[in-house]
Parts: sequence; C-alpha cells; structure tokens
Amino acid sequence: MYLKHLLSNPIFSKSMLLTGKLGLDRLVDSVNLMDAPDIIHYVKPGQLLLSNGYFMKKEPALMMDLIQQMDKLGCSGLAVKTKRFKLDIPKSVLEKAESLSFPIIELSSVNHSLGEILEQSTGYLLENKNHELQYAISINKQFSSMTLQGKGKHLL
Repeated sequence: MYLKHLLSNPIFSKSMLLTGKLGLDRLVDSVNLMDAPDIIHYVKPGQLLLSNGYFMKKEPALMMDLIQQMDKLGCSGLAVKTKRFKLDIPKSVLEKAESLSFPIIELSSVNHSLGEILEQSTGYLLENKNHELQYAISINKQFSSMTLQGKGKHLL
C-alpha cells in the first residue's frame, strides 16, 4: 500500500505532512512503534515509524541521522507526536527530508495514542493485503477453471 493511501485512514485525518510530499508514493508494508536511539537496528524496508520523539528531543542531531538511515534502508516515513515532549524538528532536518522525498508526518493534532494509531494502521494494511489475496485467489480459480475446460492453451 502506498503511504498516501495509509494516511487516508481516518485515524490520520488530523495529521499533517511536514515535508517529503514526493515520498507519499513510498510503499508501506508495516508500521513500527518505538522510541530508542538505536531504533534503526529494528526498522525494516517499507516500514512507517511512529514516535513520540522523546529520544530525539535530547539529541536533535539523532533525527538527521535517523531519517538518512531510514531513507537509505527504504523505510516509508516517520510520524511523530512532537507536542508531547515539545520536540522542535530542526529546519535542517526538514530540508534534508524534503531533498530525500522522505515524509515526516506530524501527529500531535491526532487525538489517539501511538498504540491506537499502530493498531488501526496495521488493521488497515492487513485488510488491504486480504483484499489482494482474495483477488489473486479469484484469478487463480478462473485460470484453473479455464485450464480444466481445455481453454488453457489459448492463454499462452
């Protein structure tokens, strides 16, 4: 699923894209929630990271390193509740993320916990995967039926 589609989920209705608009076409395979300086060792390609920004407040330079490493790894973006710990995202970080087309999403206006956002996002992703699987099963059944009826040779 594209990040822009995940962000259309009602749980993100009050979120705000701070930077990286061109990165909204990044694929999201999963959502992760963690706040630790060594988070990069736990994120995966295609992952949207949710954070309250606590560890970044103490060392703002960590955010620059994090977004560069996440971009290199192929992560989908970073969604942060900046108001909880009064995190100011440095202008240099926003500019770097923009140059990388790496989305940074502000979640502070969202009236849900990060756990709720994680749960609903994961459910939305799984629902989408289920739809894809059902479609694949339907196509497989059609091809199998055609093959059994001797029409399979016309497919090649």
